[in-house]
Amino acid sequence: MNPDLVLQVIRHRRTIKPDQFSREKVPRGVINDILASANWAPTYENTEPWRFVVFEGHAKCELARIRAALQEKRNESDADADAATMLQIRLEEAGQCSHIIALGMKRHVEVPEITEIMGTGCAIQNMLLTAASHGVGVKWSFGGRRYSDELRSFLGLAPNDGLFGFLLIGYPRNEWPEGKRHAPISDKVQWHGDE
Repeated sequence: MNPDLVLQVIRHRRTIKPDQFSREKVPRGVINDILASANWAPTYENTEPWRFVVFEGHAKCELARIRAALQEKRNESDADADAATMLQIRLEEAGQCSHIIALGMKRHVEVPEITEIMGTGCAIQNMLLTAASHGVGVKWSFGGRRYSDELRSFLGLAPNDGLFGFLLIGYPRNEWPEGKRHAPISDKVQWHGDE
């Protein structure tokens, strides 16, 4: 394995928002590669808690309608945005995406929850890196202060399962953006002991 190639993919990953997508459909084989990479994340006690629901075509609009309705029900809309505006925003976002992937975590009570949260986070990072290696743009959308049990149920998750947002997926319409970090890694690391 070439460590330089691994670092290159990590440094290549970017957040690319739906309004920067070309609207070209990402082939299902690429989406399957992205999903398959998640399955190789570290997992405590082999629970493999990550669960995903993929929306494409008209199903993206169904998801947009449900999310807008639940957001309105919780009164999380912006003060200036009424239900119709919120729905329009969600439908426009869905139309810009090739696919939307819901990010779930199936809870196993026999292991500490934090281990499953971390494992699912690693699975999502694998997906982001694999998407970048295919030249596919992704925005990890968290949205809302909390997700309702109704949305979890719609996605096939139980009330105690985790829901970590959605990956909004599409090919970028412009060149791949440059990356930046606000501080070097040396500002974020302490060393103890002798070399």
